Amino acid sequence: MKISRQIDCDCKSLKKYFNNLFSLLEKCSREESEATVEAYDADETNCSDSYQRISHLIKPDMLINIYSLLDFWLEKICKNHKESRKLTLSHTEIKGKSDLNSYHKYLTKYVCLNLNEVQNSYSQLDNLRKVRNCFIHSGGHIPENKEKDFAGIKHINLVGSLIYIKPEFIWESLSHAKKYLIAATGN
Repeated sequence: MKISRQIDCDCKSLKKYFNNLFSLLEKCSREESEATVEAYDADETNCSDSYQRISHLIKPDMLINIYSLLDFWLEKICKNHKESRKLTLSHTEIKGKSDLNSYHKYLTKYVCLNLNEVQNSYSQLDNLRKVRNCFIHSGGHIPENKEKDFAGIKHINLVGSLIYIKPEFIWESLSHAKKYLIAATGN
């Protein structure tokens, strides 16, 4: 099976999974909004049943899944280009501002792919990387003095220092990941 076909299958699987997660999110959000708020002891060793919420975990999980898909396939694509073109350098030998930037530099500068048609996708994926890193490294809170770096990201809202993800950001990120990855295969 061609890599582009495998990428398409993986993206379709994520889309189906995300549709199920959005249904779960709706159900959980409804249940959580109807739940009675009870006082709790912050020094308590066990979590009270009334405080076990999951709605806030769903969208960040989706972002992490998209970026994992992107990272997995970019590594495979770069290795495939190296082997098929008998190149001497590996993608790991190219330095960039981020792993995503290193892959992009390898593909455009060393493999000499023209990825101009998917530059918007690359920009969206770089925004995905920034937002995903905020969830991974700081629980969705933007580091001090970085608010302006996130304020311009479409479909992302800031509530204080906390990032709020609109569903459109997830769907667009998945679409751009597929588009960019298929272009990166060079087919």
